[in-house]
Amino acid sequence: MTRSPSVAVVVPVLDRPMVTDAVDSALAAIGVDVEIVVVDDGSGPETSDLVDRLAAAHPAVSAIHQPNRGQSAARNTGVASSVAPVVAFLDSDDLMVPDRLVRQIEVLTASPDRSFVLGQEELVVADGVQLPRQEAARAERGERTYFSSVLLRRSDFESIGGYDESLRYGEDIDLVVRLTDAGLSMVTIDDVVVRRRIHGDNLVMDEEAVDRAIFEVYRRRARRRASQDRSSSAAK
Repeated sequence: MTRSPSVAVVVPVLDRPMVTDAVDSALAAIGVDVEIVVVDDGSGPETSDLVDRLAAAHPAVSAIHQPNRGQSAARNTGVASSVAPVVAFLDSDDLMVPDRLVRQIEVLTASPDRSFVLGQEELVVADGVQLPRQEAARAERGERTYFSSVLLRRSDFESIGGYDESLRYGEDIDLVVRLTDAGLSMVTIDDVVVRRRIHGDNLVMDEEAVDRAIFEVYRRRARRRASQDRSSSAAK
């Protein structure tokens, strides 16, 4: 009898053949039954065909193709197409460490009912590539918590509406902010769970876009809080 997966790993991809490495790292996960949902977000033929071959070669992998709508929409599509009660995410240029999922699930299970778990990143910088300003500053401060390493219960993900599809950058920070504002407990572990490859074509290389995205995330948070305050005052 085939066992039901305990965790879904959603991998959005847009024109990145290195997605093969990401999927291989998810397939190497130990201690858990995984389903890996690769969402092709409007790639050209090379990556699109590669995604189909990955799904054909591995029973745990499924492939979904959609017109380009951004990685937030791709992640939401992947979760909606999965069945496991716990969901995690892996960027197409990142690599999971083998015990990432089992370690995060152990912590999630031991934590309050409404919680989510983040882990740490290890930066792997390609030769000749300079870290973007924001990443260099984080590294200098010793900040290694990786927002895209979030693992949480499907019910909690769905309760806040998933990723905000209007955001093309900063959506991982926004998700964590909205989870916290919804009353969930953020649990951060010291383990490296993702090896994050900086290769020169990462979205974070667009420093101005990242700055604008982070500003927008917290502007929206301030507006939500102001709206809640007005509603509370009106109810009194």
